[in-house]
Amino acid sequence: MSPGQRVCSAAGREGETNACWDQERDGGAEGDRTLGLGIANATLSQLSYSPIRRRLSSSLDRGGQQRNGFGLEYGAMAAVKSTNGSQLALPIARERYLDRHWDKGGRSFYFFDFDDNVVRLTTPIFVFDRDTGAELALSTAQFAAASPQLGRPGPWQRFEVRGSDTTGSFRRFRDLDAAEPAPGAEQPLVEDVNAALALPDHEWKGPSWELFFHAVHNQRALAIITARGHHPRTVARGVARLRQEGHLTALPNYLAILPVSHRATRAGLGDPRGERPIPQLKRAAIVHAVEAAMARYGANPFHRFGMSDDAPDNLALVAEAMRQLKQRYPENAFFVIDASRRPVVKTEILATGSESEEVADVGQLELFSPA
Repeated sequence: MSPGQRVCSAAGREGETNACWDQERDGGAEGDRTLGLGIANATLSQLSYSPIRRRLSSSLDRGGQQRNGFGLEYGAMAAVKSTNGSQLALPIARERYLDRHWDKGGRSFYFFDFDDNVVRLTTPIFVFDRDTGAELALSTAQFAAASPQLGRPGPWQRFEVRGSDTTGSFRRFRDLDAAEPAPGAEQPLVEDVNAALALPDHEWKGPSWELFFHAVHNQRALAIITARGHHPRTVARGVARLRQEGHLTALPNYLAILPVSHRATRAGLGDPRGERPIPQLKRAAIVHAVEAAMARYGANPFHRFGMSDDAPDNLALVAEAMRQLKQRYPENAFFVIDASRRPVVKTEILATGSESEEVADVGQLELFSPA
């Protein structure tokens, strides 16, 4: 998928501006901020994108055998400065490789949690003093530690979480009210990505960065499943900044972008009233992404699915979703990638349990294919 490519959803055809968007401009399907519940499922299909049709003639010899992947892609140009002031390396040709079971119609599908997994962002969460209304900004790690103590005897007794999308605790995890920010302004997620890119790479690249890069570079169909509440086009815009700054060799081949706190997204996942907890919504999003893959690429016993996360609680719900999917699709392979430690642990969900192995080099392996 190349910069500037026009992408259409399943809800419309090329030329219908309400169903198509341009990745380089990061436009979106307009007018869907107040969609009725009756078209929520159509909204979900709008978040999933059609697969790329690749020309394979350059990578196959006359006998149909794969030579060396399906082309070369170059990284950043030599002797130019990145936005954080560091000098980028000389361009290195990186081969792109077909899936192991491409000849049998099989594909590897990669699902990613975004925050603290692919990238580390400094998006604050705000807690409020119940008596004075004063707010205190916490990092995601600080909030995770403080959250169980909010409202209980101790230093956090007077503090609470407030739910308003515009003034509440998670307002930086939501889009601004306006469909487009004022001139010179950006949506909070894109601002936070820009701020991260001003830091040294090792400070913002998360534990699953290498796997994300691998999936994007090789144009594997992928889904981003996040608790954030931004419009999917905002998430795509944030990821596009990584490409624009030379950290990715292409734009992702999106299967779906599912920010489960986004109102239309959660309605399409069966929660129009906002009553289900985030873990349940993320589990539903994983199931939806697998169903979207089957619908777009066709059912095939050689399809393999895996999700990468770095949080133990999230990994437990991912494993639960994968067990559910294994029962529905027993011939397919399902994996959970624990990126919270090194070496990374890959666990295959089996019909009778699970089987784990350590993976030393995330960036070099097809994690969801057999050795």
